[in-house]
Amino acid sequence: RGRAAASAPGASFKRRRPLELPWKLDAAQLKFKVIWLFALLCVTYQASGYVALLWEYVLYGLAALGVPMSVAMHRSMQVLLGHLVWLFAGVKILGSVLRPFFSDEGGWLSMKWRTRWLWWVVGGYYVSSWAFNCADLLNQFILPEVAFEASETVVAKMINPENNDLAAMAIGSIAPCFTAPWWEEVLYRGFLLPSLAIHMPLWLAVPLSAVMFAAHHMQSCSMVPLTALGLVWAVLYIRSRNLFVTVLIHGMWNSRVFLGSLLGI
Repeated sequence: RGRAAASAPGASFKRRRPLELPWKLDAAQLKFKVIWLFALLCVTYQASGYVALLWEYVLYGLAALGVPMSVAMHRSMQVLLGHLVWLFAGVKILGSVLRPFFSDEGGWLSMKWRTRWLWWVVGGYYVSSWAFNCADLLNQFILPEVAFEASETVVAKMINPENNDLAAMAIGSIAPCFTAPWWEEVLYRGFLLPSLAIHMPLWLAVPLSAVMFAAHHMQSCSMVPLTALGLVWAVLYIRSRNLFVTVLIHGMWNSRVFLGSLLGI
């Protein structure tokens, strides 16, 4: 009779193991720390914009001293240097306040190289494409046409620089294709998602982190598609328990967008 009960319908659901999350944190100890840390990161992000303006004047000074620099190279250098200021400041804050944040002992990040990450990356990339296309189609019905007629962005100018400046184009690709994917995954999936999960159920933390990820890009016409991407990547991180998966997918995605715009695809 005991065996029959064990094999009864629904018994497997009772024995199902709870979802194993990529992070292992002491919620009671971190509950208030992550709130003021999030506020500190927001202030740092705003301050990095002013530092980027400082770099702009430095580059103008170098050009005045005779350093050869085209308009396109000046723009690419300013964007890259401003981005690196934000990246290094954010890494320093997370690494200091949540020490050891970037190691396995910290319990925050789960980044594994010696796993079957390739299948997660390939499958996750195709799921990301499907989700983005569906969200983009919905986006076109929601937003008026005027929302898509915005002026040319700085990123678009870096992809198609004046006089086809290849050196400026190469410098301009560093942030979106290499450093930004790693940093944004560490920030949004590695820090923000677990922090939100401390204060609310996971089913609410995942979509909220996706909305905040989309809002950070400050493109109202892409809010819905970027939210869809953030949602997929959050779920992928939780299911794969490997941040390396979403870092690679994010890098592949940005590289495809960059190269696609460059080649006119």
